[in-house]
Amino acid sequence: MITPVETPAVTTPAEFKCATLSYEDFKRMEDVVKTAALISRNRNWNRDATLVTDGVAYLEKDKRQYVANRLKQYAGGLWGVTWSRRNDRDYQMWLNPELEQNRTDQEQTTLHELCHAMVATGTSHDESFRKLLHRSLWHWNELMGRGWLPWDLGWKCVEKYTERRANNYLEDRYGYESLDEYHDRIQRECQRAETMAHKEHVEVMKTLHDGFGWNV
Repeated sequence: MITPVETPAVTTPAEFKCATLSYEDFKRMEDVVKTAALISRNRNWNRDATLVTDGVAYLEKDKRQYVANRLKQYAGGLWGVTWSRRNDRDYQMWLNPELEQNRTDQEQTTLHELCHAMVATGTSHDESFRKLLHRSLWHWNELMGRGWLPWDLGWKCVEKYTERRANNYLEDRYGYESLDEYHDRIQRECQRAETMAHKEHVEVMKTLHDGFGWNV
């Protein structure tokens, strides 16, 4: 396990209005996702938050209404939302305050939302997002010794968010997949992400040290 030494104390910025997790923990997770995005040459890696909150009162009216509608639609099962705009270096994030009850869910949801912030706007949960998330989960797990199984988390992400499903025919552009072909595709995607994470981990640690002040 590689555990970062405590970074110097930082003042919580005004845009961080979140009691669900500490700013220090959030900043560490943001550093890891930014580093993973930077190494894969994602031009959005340096986006910064203008608001991180677990209180809907801080959101603009349209975002507040969006969260309310989604919470109703998913019977409370909306854990986070991130907003960004094309060619804009800012993002905003809302985290469900119920995440405070489970640290693992809190960290995995925050990493998920940070990956949305660092990929191109409009990509939703496509492969570029899923690959960044898988790698970020892998690096965070290694750095913090969480004992997660990033492969399983990556697999579940592909199953949940992939457009194609086994035994479905979705227009000519997708075609038909058998169950075995579907599982093979998930395995290939997860393998690509894990292989890249293994290869880049030393570079990730160096970037966290040189660029973000981590002592690793």
